[in-house]
This record gives sequence, C-alpha cells and structure tokens, in this order.
Amino acid sequence: MAKEIIWELRTVDDLNASESEAMFNLMHQCYDNVSRETFSKDLADKHWILMIRAIGTGRIVGFSTQKLRELKIDGKAYSILFSGDTVVQRKYWGKRELLLASACLVDELMPRTKGDKFYWFLISKGYKTYHFLPVLFREFYPNKDRSIPLQAKRVIDFLGSELGGDDYDPERGVIKSQGGWYVLKEDIAEMTTLRTKDPHAQFFVQMNPGFGRGDELCCLAELKAENYSNVALRLLRNYKLDQSVDFENFLHKGPA
Repeated sequence: MAKEIIWELRTVDDLNASESEAMFNLMHQCYDNVSRETFSKDLADKHWILMIRAIGTGRIVGFSTQKLRELKIDGKAYSILFSGDTVVQRKYWGKRELLLASACLVDELMPRTKGDKFYWFLISKGYKTYHFLPVLFREFYPNKDRSIPLQAKRVIDFLGSELGGDDYDPERGVIKSQGGWYVLKEDIAEMTTLRTKDPHAQFFVQMNPGFGRGDELCCLAELKAENYSNVALRLLRNYKLDQSVDFENFLHKGPA
C-alpha cells in the first residue's frame, strides 16, 4: 500500500501564516468552541510542532504542539515535555506517523535535558490522545493496572494546579472545564464511549467522565529508554534507518 502521509518537525517561529491557518482550521474539524485567540495563545507558548502532511498535496492533516520546560518541584530538578493542542484528520486515524514523530523528538531530547528525571506531561480531552501512553510506554499514569507513585503524583498535581488553578481536581487528576474551552465534537466523543472492548478506553472514561464537556485528564510518563514499549523501540529503529531530520539545527531553534 502506498504511503499517504509523512511527518516533519517544525519550530513555532518558522511557521508561516498559511500553515497556522491550516492548523487552526484542522482544530475546527474535531473540536467545538475553538477560538483564534485561544489557539494562537497556545501555539505561541510552545517551542515545536510535530506535523503530519499528506503526500502529494502537502496539506497539513495533523499536528501536536510541544514545549520543553526545566523546573524544580519540591527542590528536585525535572525536565518536562508538555504536549498542547493535538489533532489528526479523521481520515488518518490509526496511522502511526504522529507516534513516530513523538518518539523521535523524545529520543533526541533525552540526552539534552537537565533534570534528574525527564517526564512527558499531556492533558487529554479524548481517548485518542490518552492512547499514546499505552502504545509508547511500559509505565505511565494514570494507569488501569497500577497506582500512581508518590513522586509522579506530586509532579502531576503541581503541573495540573499550575495549568488549571482552582479548576484542577487533585483527587481525579482532572482539569475541569468551566465553559469556553475546546470540546470534542459530539460524534467523536461518542466514539470513545463506544470502545467498550478497549480496557484503556474504559479506564479513560472512568477517570475523566466529563471529557465530553471539555474536562482534561492530566497524564505523565517517564521518558527513558527502559520505559519504551516494544512499539516505540520498533518505531525508533525504523526512523534511524532512514533519518532525514536535521535535529541539531531543529532543536537549536527551540528553548534556550
């Protein structure tokens, strides 16, 4: 089967107006309540974009915004990769290019971070985003099979409270929507609730029953080689056989 899409890594500063507009329009296809102000603010706050394009036309059909932070929590140094807006055109659901781009970015950042631990922090309005975790990692939180260790819970609560303020519920690890946030379109939200045979989807709905209203589940995974799943390792092996991204130049344009 011919390849339909390809991934690339971009810096926010290198985006042109037409690319930003295409990304904004793509958000409208999967979410309601998408305002240009909120979208632009989220984009300006990030360092990089994992971008998916259709081969032939070059159209942007998916993306995820990313930001690297170095911070201290309870006196301990952490490196945090934060994922913001994430969307893929429905036609390309199930394709693994965005997973590959995510794994490659993490793999290249790993030796460059300064913290004692390196975590990926993402907030999930829907199962499609949460599904990255069981696909790419052996251990991640929240997780249907294990409780959250105290250190990981502290990091989740710190970042959740920082991002959500009083709207963050530490008991569930959820940032509650107060209206005006992006909300999954109704038909997409219904698809999550219908995945009754997927235990990870069941667990996501259990932990974040208000996802259809825009509530976001705060998630964490430690970024280290020992925590990669077999799928992640296979993706990285394939990427390194045919590396075409100038990461030295690319990452140099990110955070100082």
